[in-house]
Amino acid sequence: MKASKKIFFLFLIFFLFFLLIELFSRSLVFIITKNKVIYSYGFNKTIIFRINDLSEFDFLLYANNSKKFKKTKKNYNKSERIDIWTFGGSTTEGDEPKCGHYTSSWPDELSNLNKSIIVKNFGKKGNSTNYAIDILYDQNLKEKPDIILWAGKYNDQFNFGPIDKSKLKLMKRIDYTLKLNSVFYFLLNDLIERITFKIIGYQPNIIGEQIESLNYEKSIKKYEQNTINAINFAKRYDIDFHIISLFGIESSGEILHIEFYDYWFNSAEKLSEKYGVFYFKTEEEASKVLKNYKNEKLFCDRIHQTLKGNNLTASIINDYLMKIYNFENN
Repeated sequence: MKASKKIFFLFLIFFLFFLLIELFSRSLVFIITKNKVIYSYGFNKTIIFRINDLSEFDFLLYANNSKKFKKTKKNYNKSERIDIWTFGGSTTEGDEPKCGHYTSSWPDELSNLNKSIIVKNFGKKGNSTNYAIDILYDQNLKEKPDIILWAGKYNDQFNFGPIDKSKLKLMKRIDYTLKLNSVFYFLLNDLIERITFKIIGYQPNIIGEQIESLNYEKSIKKYEQNTINAINFAKRYDIDFHIISLFGIESSGEILHIEFYDYWFNSAEKLSEKYGVFYFKTEEEASKVLKNYKNEKLFCDRIHQTLKGNNLTASIINDYLMKIYNFENN
């Protein structure tokens, strides 16, 4: 047998083996979830598949809805407990080392300010919505929140950088493609990640800010897809969804504005209108009150808040929530 025929034969055997194990994986998920859309995963790009708990075979599986939604909200009174989940980068995680010994975070200060609000903070240093959406999907929804505050913005400008010809970049693209198309690979990768986490713990993804050039058009498209997935997730589980724009301050004392924000603001408005979710720019409220803080240090750099900055951010967001949910009239 010629070498070319041997190679073809080995390739065929590998392909058939992969096809069988892929079919077995999809059938296993179908038996557990009773949801036949798993057989369309990879072919239908609107299907969301995530693993809540692999040890208990707890899967999240559904198809996104692209129809236009109307904006709705729950009703609360002052005596009710409101559970909120917050997502974002280091400006949401808080406790930035460069800002001093104790800086807290705006989610913590929001809970301190309003005793009706209990916040679970999923903000992580360096995280964009690329990672926030995975964190959201990984949560056990036996105790789901009432509200999600989706505060990713600054780090999402780094979703796409210049073309990188390195093998590492190529491997990441292959990995991402396989996750989107193969249930078997998704299950195997999740198992490996969980074992790795048990052994070495959480490894934060630090986004390098020394990227020479960025592709804002592609970055914002990735932000939009992540946010649409998060919105559909929230609507599926009857969770109110708010896109939050956190303000920063230039050294001159002006509200921070960078080129990427033009793309982001336009995207947030579009998503809010199409999917019927709330959108709040803290910049507008902050600009009204910053004159009262002329002698106060609110930020230790352009985006990371001091304790006083976190207090101000929490106060602005609390006032916004009180107005949205008509707390002052309850």
